[in-house]
Amino acid sequence: MSRDWMEWAWAQATPSVRAKLALVVLAHEADAAGDCRLSLAQLAEITGIGGRSVRGKLKALEARDLIRCQLRRGMQTDSRFQLDPGSAGSRDGGKAVAHA
Repeated sequence: MSRDWMEWAWAQATPSVRAKLALVVLAHEADAAGDCRLSLAQLAEITGIGGRSVRGKLKALEARDLIRCQLRRGMQTDSRFQLDPGSAGSRDGGKAVAHA
């Protein structure tokens, strides 16, 4: 877990509370580079959000360029998520920070 990514996630504007929750969970599970690997089933279980809804929240976060998703087929297979792909891990609500 990277504390910087957690702080970054909390500072982001998201389209809904559930989208924020998904982003915070991804940040909690991310490594220092902002890379996270979770299955959709794990993300749904941790957040308490249903599988279809989780996919919708991920799409909304990706549309805002907060994450990049490489979804794998099936709910049980690990997918890859990259946090903050638009800045390669150097943005915190418009403020530059080092993610180490």
